[in-house]
Amino acid sequence: MARYELAAEDKADKGVTLASCFVGNERREVLGGSDQWYCRRCKEHRDITKKIELYKVPKLMIIQLKRFTSKKSAETKQSGLFNLAYAQICQQEKVGELVNFPVEGLDMRPYALTLKNEPKPVLYDLYAVSNHYGSLNGGHYTASVKNSITGKWYYMNDSSCSEMQDPSEAVTNAAYLLFYRKR
Repeated sequence: MARYELAAEDKADKGVTLASCFVGNERREVLGGSDQWYCRRCKEHRDITKKIELYKVPKLMIIQLKRFTSKKSAETKQSGLFNLAYAQICQQEKVGELVNFPVEGLDMRPYALTLKNEPKPVLYDLYAVSNHYGSLNGGHYTASVKNSITGKWYYMNDSSCSEMQDPSEAVTNAAYLLFYRKR
């Protein structure tokens, strides 16, 4: 499972694209300050650069959108379990941006290293979306799911199930997990 952070460069009233999330995820990130890497060889904390890239694609792909972000630095004067809980709960906020993702025909060639020179599209179709409503402290989950036999989409919410009129209804700002199947 890959996590894709919501990119900021194309935010508009219509949200961001899944493509910009992939591109944003590939950016180099400097880990410094309280996020330094510990080198076992020299026994010191060091600033490092990390970059996450997708090497190849699976038959079934789950994309987790990073829906929570730090409001401010995770550094506090507390330590131990309190500091960890404080960083995870008190300093996190929900990212409610709409991510526009394709229901059909997601071409993964631009995002996987082994597919960069592939002449034919490597297409994926969405078959489910898990939605999260609420905050880091609690919330509610629903799902939009495609019936593989009939091709119809359904919205699942606790004990209720209703048919969706259009598959594009699955694209909401509550989307948290995207489930894709390779064609």
